[in-house]
Amino acid sequence: MSLTVLPQTWIVLTAFILYVIFNLFMTFFNKKYRQEVFKNKYHENIMYGLNIIVLAIVMAYSVQCSIQGSYVMPSCNVFTWILTTLILIMFIFNVFSRVYTYVIKEKKEKNQNK
Repeated sequence: MSLTVLPQTWIVLTAFILYVIFNLFMTFFNKKYRQEVFKNKYHENIMYGLNIIVLAIVMAYSVQCSIQGSYVMPSCNVFTWILTTLILIMFIFNVFSRVYTYVIKEKKEKNQNK
């Protein structure tokens, strides 16, 4: 039995790792982001937790499909691609919305105040 992993698993794993790195980067290098996240803002905490949970569920399902195969779980092929697409959309939306909120918008506000 060879243990090959579906491409969806690699895509989700990559998104998961990039999301964690992005959050660490924003935490270390963006003062406004760090202040808002660590002020116990419920919105940020909930979004962060939901993103991690969803990514972990999809990654676990993809690994299960990889191990058991689509002949045991016929829904694996279509369902994992749908979930993988949703994960990528969610990842892109989160990164761009946070970059806009904490980097671009902040620079615009600083330029307008000068």
